[in-house]
Amino acid sequence: MTALEVRFTGSRWAVYVAGGGAYRMLRNLRDGRPPEFDRRRRRYVVTERVARDLLAAAEADGRRVVVTGQSETDAASQGVLW
Repeated sequence: MTALEVRFTGSRWAVYVAGGGAYRMLRNLRDGRPPEFDRRRRRYVVTERVARDLLAAAEADGRRVVVTGQSETDAASQGVLW
């Protein structure tokens, strides 16, 4: 199975997710609701909270995850605001 890719954009409202099994995992986390798909980027778009829950679930499953970017929460904790 391919690695799960999670890209934080610096906004807590737009985190991009791709990779094998991403759709199924996101659907499970969102109580059966399908995730939004950005056709231009060919990635699912979720909030920072859902992305963090996804990372925890993937880690519990022993999946390989590639995380890029920095979340808005992490930037604020380091004193970096835009």
